[in-house]
Amino acid sequence: AMGIALVATQLAVVFPNDPSFVDLAVEAFNEDFSPSQRTLRWAHANGNGIYSPYWLTGASGVASVAARMANCTGDSHYIDIARAVLRRNASHYCVLPGQVEGLSGIGEAFLDIFEVTKLETYRMAAFDIAGSILLYEIHDSGETWYPGRHLVRRSMDYNYGATGVGFFLHRLLNGGARFLHDL
Repeated sequence: AMGIALVATQLAVVFPNDPSFVDLAVEAFNEDFSPSQRTLRWAHANGNGIYSPYWLTGASGVASVAARMANCTGDSHYIDIARAVLRRNASHYCVLPGQVEGLSGIGEAFLDIFEVTKLETYRMAAFDIAGSILLYEIHDSGETWYPGRHLVRRSMDYNYGATGVGFFLHRLLNGGARFLHDL
């Protein structure tokens, strides 16, 4: 979800009646999704060979942007990209439960595709991911917490902690738009 495609797509979503923003989003997505990325895998850092399924620097971010592109352009080609990216990269188990580098962000990408396609398969995949997230729950004094970055402490923040997990679980159970991302 890093890169010019995310910014351009957000502009196209915010200003859907301005074709110049939609054209910019298409151009930016095509630039970010260059022929060198046709492997449908994104390295966590250039050249290190460690591929990321996460929203911040990896496949779920690309899939979410592609879902937004499909939504704002009406072009199903972008949904095909999003589906292929998640098929190649999605994991139901990973090191963190959070939004930007964890299972919640991967689950959100499945919900993004569900919002555009209404195919129940994607919502059910998000439920499977939610089951994995529940393994991270910490119960203490009648409260439920989720660990933050590096799993070393309880965290309430959106990106790495319980707030991001909560927003994903709420969206999964109640539907609706993704927090801070209009879709």
